[in-house]
Amino acid sequence: FVGSFRHEPNVDGIEFFCRDIWPLVRAALPDARLDIVGDAPPASIRTVDEAGIKVHGWVEETAPYLRAATVSVAPLRFGAGMKGKIGEAMSHGLPVITTTVGAEGMGFTHGREILIADSGLDFAKAMLDLHGAPDYRDELRRAGRSFISDRYGKSAVASVVQTMLERAIVLAPRQQRWAKQLLLKARYAYDQHLGWRFSA
Repeated sequence: FVGSFRHEPNVDGIEFFCRDIWPLVRAALPDARLDIVGDAPPASIRTVDEAGIKVHGWVEETAPYLRAATVSVAPLRFGAGMKGKIGEAMSHGLPVITTTVGAEGMGFTHGREILIADSGLDFAKAMLDLHGAPDYRDELRRAGRSFISDRYGKSAVASVVQTMLERAIVLAPRQQRWAKQLLLKARYAYDQHLGWRFSA
């Protein structure tokens, strides 16, 4: 799991995962390991006393943890907007299991690019099913990575932004300088705040 614990949905999600999902996974897979990465973990997470869980807290780079993982989990039960942790994991080639809340707003199809499970039992079952099906795990991994690249990769986003700005220039020729500056700022903002997450 990768996510900032300054964001309450991540705190709730990991508490839910450690309490309701992880014991079921460990009962079936005693050697399973969960790495929790993210800044500002509260005491309720720092002191999790479950076998196989390691809380790393803030790390300079998430990529090494994502590359070492077999699957990424995003057990979010509330929150809104695009979930960067999901796109980042997929861009690193990880299959992702999340909830309906975690998947909303990104256009995923359950079973094709992502697995969606809302109850602790269903989430644990999805994890165990993926563990026992390496070919399906690989299929999900490839589909997720392709989905993120096609929809949120730099060229996809740049194309959408450029098209919007070109339309603005055509509609308001006197605004050309403004539109060009906006395009440069949009590219910079993408590189600084979004693109790095999806460029594994």
